[in-house]
Amino acid sequence: MLARYVRAWEAADVASLVALLREDAVLAMPPRPSVIGARSIGGFLAESVSAIGSMRLVAARANWGPALAAYVQTRLFALLVIDSDGERITRIHAYADPRVATRFGLPAQLGG
Repeated sequence: MLARYVRAWEAADVASLVALLREDAVLAMPPRPSVIGARSIGGFLAESVSAIGSMRLVAARANWGPALAAYVQTRLFALLVIDSDGERITRIHAYADPRVATRFGLPAQLGG
């Protein structure tokens, strides 16, 4: 599931991202308000993907679970911590403050 999530993000394929979400999924982005529901998250991502541009995701771990370091160009943009029910993503915790991600040992920039 995470491999499909990474491929969808890196291809800016919002429809594939939404297909991985449970209908009642939550996108939490502290301190901003959460986005609730697969359809609403899809709308939010459609706007975000066009504003952010291409993104590279690198596997990471946070709080004993799967996470992804999101890089825009070579700069660390966010840490995405993923919760799932085993079949679909139930919650994405998006921490856009790069200081949070570096606390997990992630580089602030990708080399080369």
